[in-house]
Amino acid sequence: MNSLLRSLQAVKIHLAFVEEYGCCFEDEDAFGNNESTILVRGFDCSLPRDDVKSALKKHFGSCGEISRVFVPIECQTGSPAGFAFIDMCEDKEKALALDGSYLGSLRLEVRMAKRTVEYVAYPNFKGCKRCHGILSNRRYVNYLRTCRGHIHPWSPESILLRDELRRKVESKNAHEKVEAEKQS
Repeated sequence: MNSLLRSLQAVKIHLAFVEEYGCCFEDEDAFGNNESTILVRGFDCSLPRDDVKSALKKHFGSCGEISRVFVPIECQTGSPAGFAFIDMCEDKEKALALDGSYLGSLRLEVRMAKRTVEYVAYPNFKGCKRCHGILSNRRYVNYLRTCRGHIHPWSPESILLRDELRRKVESKNAHEKVEAEKQS
């Protein structure tokens, strides 16, 4: 009986610890992903969410005005999920140029969010029940947006492959055009 009481107290303490952080999607910036959203990986995940947000705002502030920074967290631990979304008001190209820059001693990876898995679903994300409902809804909306999957199944790999093929074709066409001009 005594061990049962101790285990119930441990569960109660654990639940109080989990509730302390709240849901990942309680942040007002959680629902702003769009076509020009930038994804950032590589920052220090041992820092609290607010510290990561302020460090990213300071780092990307040199690129122009920032309209939104969202750092997803694990609801049960409060630690950042390892990536963040940033929306720039003006020139996102300057922000993309910071790919490979260092924030502290860690190298950042900066790219367009639309071409990543994190844009639709957060990989290895546990979250709470509310988070799972929100992510399921986000996936469903993306499914409907792509005409119920009839256009092309969306995956970051297929987009990267398509872009690589497009660059090769454009390069080949440019080379052929130069050769044709030389012969003329």
